[in-house]
Amino acid sequence: ELSRKGTLIRLNDINFYQNTFAIMPTSKRGIDELIYVMNQYPKLKIEIQGHICCVDKDVKNLSTDRAKQVKRILVSEGIGERRITVKGFGVSKPKFAIPEKSDYEAARNRRVEIMILDK
Repeated sequence: ELSRKGTLIRLNDINFYQNTFAIMPTSKRGIDELIYVMNQYPKLKIEIQGHICCVDKDVKNLSTDRAKQVKRILVSEGIGERRITVKGFGVSKPKFAIPEKSDYEAARNRRVEIMILDK
């Protein structure tokens, strides 16, 4: 409710199997929370932003594929496709310098964020 247009929200609980866009079962809660919010605010429009870690370049376009996978799940749960855009940033916006110095830093770089586009 406190979010406004342009707000960026990190989805901490959405994780993927290494080098794939397959979402881990432990991500169900995070996905369910996002579905709930989208259902509560039917005018809400978002951009799903994917980020990866641990490499110099996103040659497989994995960051975009991960964002698209989250969108596919939302759409399959009844969220209107036009309310969701996707963008992959690869490693262009890391939270920590690459190569990361720890698993923690890699996990923080490997993330999905939501940008509020309209409420």
